[in-house]
Amino acid sequence: MMLDRDERRRWAFHEAGHAAAAVAWGIPVRSVTIEGPRPQTVVGTSFVTKDNTRLERLCAMALSGAAAEEFYCGSCRGARVDDEIAREYLAQAFEPSRVEAELASLRTWARWMVLTPWAQKRVRLVAVALRMHGTLDGAVITALCGTRRARPAELVVDPDPRPEGERHDAAKLQSARAGDQVAP
Repeated sequence: MMLDRDERRRWAFHEAGHAAAAVAWGIPVRSVTIEGPRPQTVVGTSFVTKDNTRLERLCAMALSGAAAEEFYCGSCRGARVDDEIAREYLAQAFEPSRVEAELASLRTWARWMVLTPWAQKRVRLVAVALRMHGTLDGAVITALCGTRRARPAELVVDPDPRPEGERHDAAKLQSARAGDQVAP
């Protein structure tokens, strides 16, 4: 499949989102490609975590591609396959009635991860390399993203990105929404 320039950019950010999330959460990356019939990130799924979050990490990593594509390209065209992969993982641990709620929660987790400065830097680096080379192996991903997982503090996003002087007190906003008069 030959991708036009816009599609190549879109898939590069999508796959870079998966790769950065995998590195952040300690999931080994084997390769990433935007070449061939199906762009993809291949990870090792047999890894051990100390805190029983293996399934959540795999699901959030699967959903991070769509989050990165939406953040960098304004919309996402490649979420369907990622959603199905995450659903398959979740079906292993949850009753069918809980899968969609868990999926929604993990989508939020993936979006927040992509917004962190730690991830943004790495997503951009991997996306540029993918656009230049088409395929990257795990060693190149590790070189671009660093050899260590992200520290929890590096995966925190300020929920209000406006400069300090432009922020509003949450209580004042609640009052304003309720129709109360807001003190300056």
